[in-house]
Amino acid sequence: MPHGFQRLRAAIALHDQARHIPGLSIWASGHARARAKVRAIVATDRNRMHPHWLLSTLVVTLLLPPGGPLVLALLAGTVAWRVPRWRRPAGRVLGIALIAAWVAATPWCGRLLASWTHPAPPLRLDALQPQGEGAVVLLGGSRKLAAREYAGQGATALSGPSLERTVYAARLARAAHLPVLATGGAPEGNGVPEAELMRRLVADMGQDARWIETRSATTEENAAFSAPMLRAAGIRRIYLVTHYWHMARARRYFEGQGFTVTPAPCGWGGEVEESPAGGILSLLPRTDGLMLTRFALREALGQLWLSIRQGIR
Repeated sequence: MPHGFQRLRAAIALHDQARHIPGLSIWASGHARARAKVRAIVATDRNRMHPHWLLSTLVVTLLLPPGGPLVLALLAGTVAWRVPRWRRPAGRVLGIALIAAWVAATPWCGRLLASWTHPAPPLRLDALQPQGEGAVVLLGGSRKLAAREYAGQGATALSGPSLERTVYAARLARAAHLPVLATGGAPEGNGVPEAELMRRLVADMGQDARWIETRSATTEENAAFSAPMLRAAGIRRIYLVTHYWHMARARRYFEGQGFTVTPAPCGWGGEVEESPAGGILSLLPRTDGLMLTRFALREALGQLWLSIRQGIR
């Protein structure tokens, strides 16, 4: 690490000490805003874009809806325009691609595909008994960068999926009387790590966010990097919190690390399912339907890849 960042770290440590020294507490509080900026700079230097995350993101973007159908439609349209003798078959492919893009963006398609990811049933928090030992493990679901409303706190915020998981994990921790481990890094290479953002929200909800793991960029790394922290605390049983369509694969990774896993899935429901016009609206393209379709297809690919890897081993 460059000497400049070493000096910044030293300044942070000096500030923390000054808060507890009479006469210097005013100086320390006056530099709180600068301290937050310094922490953000140090965090940015510590993180680098994760190559595996970048590759998988590119592949998923090009293959899954809307990217896959739109790329196919673009190629078919180009062929129909440039090669007259292939115009009819290319036109059929273009029509199929547009229909696929429509269907993939419907809540009906998203729910159908998500049901094929072998989701675990939800827990009943109101019937949950306090646990003597264990932990709630909270998996990140992505961040928002350049969040201007949090410019003084690293300009990073939790995305919608991460917020759902974090709120549910905090309520589960309250019901089970267990501490929380939040896991999730900064795969894009900058901003506040996701685990730190989740820790803040869990603490704001009055729960014990005892551990954070900030290096991971994949579900496999969530399990691999969290395991040593839990083992060091003597924990072998965990509640695993993630979305229901992500649970099957996440559970396999944590069980592979030797933990006894109780699934605590979240994220059911939608904006139109229970409305009077839900039957019709669920057949129309919507952003929430498209996102659920993407998540379900991505999980299907992830489960297939994990099974292939385990079969090779």
